[in-house]
Amino acid sequence: MSSLTAYPELVRELGADPEPFLQRVHASEAMINDPKQMLPYVSLIDLMECSAEELDCPDFGLKLSNKQSVNILGPLAIIARNEVNAYSAVTKIGQYMGYYSPAIRLHIDNPANGQSAELGFNLEIASRPDRRQIIELSLGVAFQTMKMLTRPDFHPQRVVFSHPRGLPMRQYRNYFGCPVEFNADRDALVISSEDMLHPIDGADSGIRTMMENFVSEAINANSLSFSDVVKDLIIKLLPVQRCTISMVSKYLAVSERTLQRRLKNEDMVFENLVDDVRKDLAWDYLTGQKMRMSQLTALLGYTEQSSFNRACQRWFRRSPLKVRAEATADADHKVTG
Repeated sequence: MSSLTAYPELVRELGADPEPFLQRVHASEAMINDPKQMLPYVSLIDLMECSAEELDCPDFGLKLSNKQSVNILGPLAIIARNEVNAYSAVTKIGQYMGYYSPAIRLHIDNPANGQSAELGFNLEIASRPDRRQIIELSLGVAFQTMKMLTRPDFHPQRVVFSHPRGLPMRQYRNYFGCPVEFNADRDALVISSEDMLHPIDGADSGIRTMMENFVSEAINANSLSFSDVVKDLIIKLLPVQRCTISMVSKYLAVSERTLQRRLKNEDMVFENLVDDVRKDLAWDYLTGQKMRMSQLTALLGYTEQSSFNRACQRWFRRSPLKVRAEATADADHKVTG
């Protein structure tokens, strides 16, 4: 949830309490700096749009980008700051961007032969007409990142947005310091080859190599198949009664059709995966943990005890109480035996 860095601060500056806004997307201020917390990208889009509208702040995304930088990417920011030049740095960010958010793809032109290069963003989610704030935040952060990697007075040659103009043109020109175009077929900063190839002061190849090894090892250690990622989300969402294909799709920033297609590529079906997860958890809970049946039922995402009872009959050919009684008897036998 590092994308919300400085969000509470900005909302307070605009005279409001950030918690009610965050609660709408099932988040809280305490969750923002917790790397284990996730927020569906579509929820981030909705949060940005409702914040801009209800706080009467049409430049909310640009304002928030002024408070952020590449540092929201954690270890990857250290790698970028220790690359040889700005092009190498943003290329490395693009290489690892999917690890931080599957919804974002960077594209970076090679600034060869003195040509201008583009640093652009694609949002790999179902098309949404109301995403101006998140796009302006993203390109604003890219702008701040290039300032950090090159020089404080850096400005792009041009900025292009796919959405219509939402602010007076002077506000965009004052922010980016260059011409700004709208209704384009992409969202990008157009940057001179001189700036792209600008050496990064104080770059340390040793630190870069050490941090790249750290990030690579972390990615490899957490390398999961798509179905494993979905399974992990199912486990997290079952106890809060939000484990639907719609909600899982939102967390992964893909359409429901894409989610089903990618699971099918691994010979999986979403509904079967949910059922398998519930079965495994039910066995663990019934045989290894002494909790109330109502609590156990809720943890598995059921709203009715009868639904859980029927599932147990289907899985284990006996009731939940019978499964628990047999497990207790087996444990007692082992102790006395």
